[in-house]
Amino acid sequence: MRGFRRRLGHAARAATVVAILIWSVFPFWWAVVSSLKRPIDGFDAAVIPFAQFHPTRSHWRAEWANLFNSDGLGYALIGGMAVALGVVVVCLLLGLPAAVGLLRMRRTGGPATRTLGLILAPRLLPPILLALPFFLLGRAFGLYDTRIWLVMNQSILALPFAAVILQEAVRMTPRDLVDAAQLDGASCARITVGILPPMIAPSLVAAAAIAFAISWDEYLFAVMNHAQRALTPPVAIMLLDNRDGIPFADVGSHLALVLLPPALLTLAVQRFLARGVATGAVHGQ
Repeated sequence: MRGFRRRLGHAARAATVVAILIWSVFPFWWAVVSSLKRPIDGFDAAVIPFAQFHPTRSHWRAEWANLFNSDGLGYALIGGMAVALGVVVVCLLLGLPAAVGLLRMRRTGGPATRTLGLILAPRLLPPILLALPFFLLGRAFGLYDTRIWLVMNQSILALPFAAVILQEAVRMTPRDLVDAAQLDGASCARITVGILPPMIAPSLVAAAAIAFAISWDEYLFAVMNHAQRALTPPVAIMLLDNRDGIPFADVGSHLALVLLPPALLTLAVQRFLARGVATGAVHGQ
């Protein structure tokens, strides 16, 4: 009986893993399959090439030929990459000093918990409540439809995650090393810039990857900020909608290209992601 329960538990865990894998991979699979369909097959529910429909590469040839045309995806990919990297820089430059400041608050009896709650407060609000005020501020300061303004907006969404990850990583650093550096005359800025980063490198990579993914996928602020110049991949996909309907094959090829950078980034830094995120989780227990 015990052996049966063990096998049943293994089967249940395996089924759960397979279900999660299918759920995660299916959007990318749907995008690739849609990009290979002929216009006549666009509204079919077929998802298995050759078995359910005859694939074609005509949409991909058109995708590459028009990549940097007015209706192509090239400029949106460049713009999205620039904005996402800008968000990463802002989150690391502000998140690490915030983490060090929270650590000093905890050690001196300051309001570290309340301060962390204020940092997390923007994530508790629906983004739609923030989109209109930021749109009006951008118009007032002449920053509307610029990548700089979009970086500032999206950093508000990503910075709380970076601050939480980094403050837990900083809390887990050996206190003796920080105290020894202070005894040797190292200032707080020197500790923040020169001593802590090598010690919490996995958490820095994890915070950067999460900030990049949040910015790359963000749609609401991007579409509110777009007029002509500040184009990002989600907005470019939205603009495919026209009076004749939605060209699902073009949407599929666009989606496949847009999903590729975060997928490759995740594969490249998965070891650092696991270590960086687990750092806070283990400490929290």
